[in-house]
Amino acid sequence: VKSPMVKVIGKLSFPKHENPSVKLVKYCNANDIFNVYSDRNTAAQINFFGYGRVIAGVYDKGKELRRKNQVLSMKNKFSLIISKTNIKHLNLYKKYLEKSSVEFSQMLLNKEFWLLTDFKGRSDEINSLRNLIPINF
Repeated sequence: VKSPMVKVIGKLSFPKHENPSVKLVKYCNANDIFNVYSDRNTAAQINFFGYGRVIAGVYDKGKELRRKNQVLSMKNKFSLIISKTNIKHLNLYKKYLEKSSVEFSQMLLNKEFWLLTDFKGRSDEINSLRNLIPINF
């Protein structure tokens, strides 16, 4: 029995599961979100599946993806993507944003990623979001 959710190779069948990062990149492309900051793992997956259209830098103060962060630093509009597994990162961002005058939108995508976007407010407060997370936090 052939099913669109199963791929048959030889006599073995494998269920098809779309990678959550692929769904995330599709959402970003469909909604004109091309410049994002995220944790190292998620940023690497976004860059891989984004084929250069969606650029992801790292939001901590480390040196990984330095070139991506340099490119993103020249962009006025950016979003934050926080994996649901990084609840400490999400809490730190929310705490900072509650204390600041920055307005923003948030949503949970695919039950896996928090998207913080549409930042409005003082540019210095918004720019500090780019690397708010300490290394190994």
